[in-house]
Amino acid sequence: MQYAETWLRDAAENRDREAYLESFADYLADFASRDVEGIGFGSVWLRRPGNPNDLVRVTLEEITHEIEQPVGPHLAAAIGRNDWLAAHTEQAASGIGIADEFLLVADDVTEERHARPGAEHPGVILLRQGAGLRRTTLLSTELAGFVSACDGDLTAGQIAGALAMLLDRPDAAFTAELLVDVEQLVREGFLIPAP
Repeated sequence: MQYAETWLRDAAENRDREAYLESFADYLADFASRDVEGIGFGSVWLRRPGNPNDLVRVTLEEITHEIEQPVGPHLAAAIGRNDWLAAHTEQAASGIGIADEFLLVADDVTEERHARPGAEHPGVILLRQGAGLRRTTLLSTELAGFVSACDGDLTAGQIAGALAMLLDRPDAAFTAELLVDVEQLVREGFLIPAP
């Protein structure tokens, strides 16, 4: 019903109530004839890689909640973050990469911790965006610790190294896996490069 209402309103068919009701009934009859249960909106973002040898990234994301309008500025910022990450991923092979960068928690991000009454530690830690696509993501304890230290004073590598020592996980695999998760938080806009 919302889909039909949206298109009829956008076509200004709501000026003539009789025509509106007839068109609305036609939409619903058409949907019923094809067993349509729901209709979603979406977008496709295509960009040519700067380097023909770059891997093509395919991301599918379902957003079932309201997003901030207009969303254009947030999509432009996402393009900037993806370009920034692509440049740093290419540099990682030469030993530079995201580990040498300073990160900040985006201004619109909040953290939620949920624990059973009397529990010593939270069972669920969530990051939420208050703007843009208003994503929510589940964090591991390690990733929550990383995010809480992103105030621009330490590089991503320094934070990851400190967490590795604190958690008695000095293996390179721990740090590498953590930084992959950090890159995803940057891609989604929870963390941003420090100016």
